[in-house]
Amino acid sequence: MLLSATVLGLAGCVNAEQAAPAGAGNSQSFGPAATTTSVAPVSSPAAVAGAQHNAADVTFLDQSVQLRQQVLTIAGLAAKGSSNAQLQSLATEIASGTGPSVTTMTGWLTQWNQPSPQSVPGQVPGVLAAADLQQLQTLTGTPFDMHWLQDIRGNLTAAQQLASTETTKGSNPQAKALAQQWTTQLKAQLATLSTITG
Repeated sequence: MLLSATVLGLAGCVNAEQAAPAGAGNSQSFGPAATTTSVAPVSSPAAVAGAQHNAADVTFLDQSVQLRQQVLTIAGLAAKGSSNAQLQSLATEIASGTGPSVTTMTGWLTQWNQPSPQSVPGQVPGVLAAADLQQLQTLTGTPFDMHWLQDIRGNLTAAQQLASTETTKGSNPQAKALAQQWTTQLKAQLATLSTITG
């Protein structure tokens, strides 16, 4: 009975991560957004991961949580900082919560008796230092677009490399399946990114 209650409790947290669309609250119109590559959302993984795991699985989840948390923050800045329709469209897609759930990944780490991810500047490729993120928040227009595109590209590329490593070196079936799905999504987002100019 205790195990069943635990599983149900974790299941309720899987979809807790919901980010507001990046364009919300911006009444100014910039014309129709450019068409982006259509990608299916990462399907909801099991709330309870199997006990089997190795160091690669732990690294994947720990660093993925940090990358996801920051990419959602960066995407959310586009509504205020940019007037580029293509950029805002991609930001909305990223901020829509279609990527892997931070809540789910953190929950798996907890199940494996691993500490919650702690962001340390320079430790995870693709994660901006606090000063770099603050600088981005002060920019608007073309300077913002240029920095945003660079920062998002670094984040998505790092996430893609991380997911690729997990699919080849990880041992947990749920984590490997999540990495494979995310790789497909990241590839499409990077393809869209390559068509946007600041």
